[in-house]
Amino acid sequence: MQTTKENSVTRGASRNETSVTAPKGVAKILVVEDSRVFARAITNEIESRTNFDVCLATDMKSAQEILAEQSDTIDLAILDYVLPDAPDGEVIDLVSASGIPSIVFSGEYSEDLRDRLFEKDIVDYVVKDSPSCIEHVVSLLHRLYQNKFIKVLVADDSSTTRKLLLSLLARYQFQVIVAKDGLEALDAFKAAPDIQLVITDNTMPGMDGFDLVLELRKLRSKSELPIVGMSSTGNPLMSAKFIKYGANDFVTKPFIPEEFSSRIFQQLELMEAHNALQEIISRDFLTGLNTRRSFFEKGEPIVDVARGEGLMVTVAMLDIDHFKTVNDTYGHGAGDTVLKTIGEIIFDQFGDDVLAGRLGGEEFCLLSTKYSREQAERAFKKLCQTIGTQKIDAGEEALSITISIGVDHSKHGNLDMAISKADGALYRVKESGRNNVLLTDPEFIDSTS
Repeated sequence: MQTTKENSVTRGASRNETSVTAPKGVAKILVVEDSRVFARAITNEIESRTNFDVCLATDMKSAQEILAEQSDTIDLAILDYVLPDAPDGEVIDLVSASGIPSIVFSGEYSEDLRDRLFEKDIVDYVVKDSPSCIEHVVSLLHRLYQNKFIKVLVADDSSTTRKLLLSLLARYQFQVIVAKDGLEALDAFKAAPDIQLVITDNTMPGMDGFDLVLELRKLRSKSELPIVGMSSTGNPLMSAKFIKYGANDFVTKPFIPEEFSSRIFQQLELMEAHNALQEIISRDFLTGLNTRRSFFEKGEPIVDVARGEGLMVTVAMLDIDHFKTVNDTYGHGAGDTVLKTIGEIIFDQFGDDVLAGRLGGEEFCLLSTKYSREQAERAFKKLCQTIGTQKIDAGEEALSITISIGVDHSKHGNLDMAISKADGALYRVKESGRNNVLLTDPEFIDSTS
């Protein structure tokens, strides 16, 4: 991988690298538009559909004043090409000099104007030809902001092509990793498994693009990792071959920026839609925790890896005491409130330190590889105490509930075995009076092994 001018990782933008779902004010957009009606429409659309703040300027002079004070905090810009004091796109150069990516609005289109705009390294242009143009530009803003958190792997043996792609992808705000052949790209992917998009040429030394696609597909499916093939060969069979080997799409070189961005953005949006659907499917609708199926799909690999590395695994089975009585006495609405509250408390206490799932009814399971035996006992006793002192609003009155927890802390056996042992400990807690935590007997550790 190149690590000089073609940095191993190049950030398209480094400001405000926080969650896309972060609170209002996470990104600031500069809008320069002399039409007050159009400016108001853009501002309203941005603020109603995103968490972004808007700085509005109606001419180049006011844009200069905003940039003088706030250029370091502005993430993206929407610029009108023709302004009263800048009739020929001068505002684009002004904003570009501050290192702010821009989308340009224009009341007309010509190939000459398009060429001049892209010479100024804009992200894209939008023609003011219908009300839908505002919706399009706001969708593009959102896409560019999301791109800040996405790593893209580029594999191409041509340094010229790598530099071109690096420039384009950085303009689109991606984090970019470049490799000069398939083998280097495969190593880069294994080193950075959070890569979400791969763009690869076909002809490369060592390992070509087709073999790279085959190897990547052993690691991630088409819905999990979009791959776009490239070739300068105009043969239509080339695109068919890439698709058959497992690529999601294909681009013929040379390409224009509009085609390139449209294809990669579309692939990312398909992946994100798939991920959103999987998230809905994998989450219990009451508690927000993993469903039984999702818990086992995620948990089994965690346990397998931990066993291979000789790590201790903590598995806790949790049951709400006398939950049937809650449903029978106060109704299933109250029972649902209890389940939601349990889910919230589990998440608040453990966050990402545990894999938590609702296995069914009032039964929960928690899995972690981060605890010693003593830490696990303290953590689950705290959970038991927190829930036991919680007042839960059940409509006419506040409920108090308790839980029982059985915990297995071991470094042998699969997930099913650990759950079975934790379940046995849970049974003993219930037999001895409930509202307590019990760990299975500690394993004998041979210090000579």
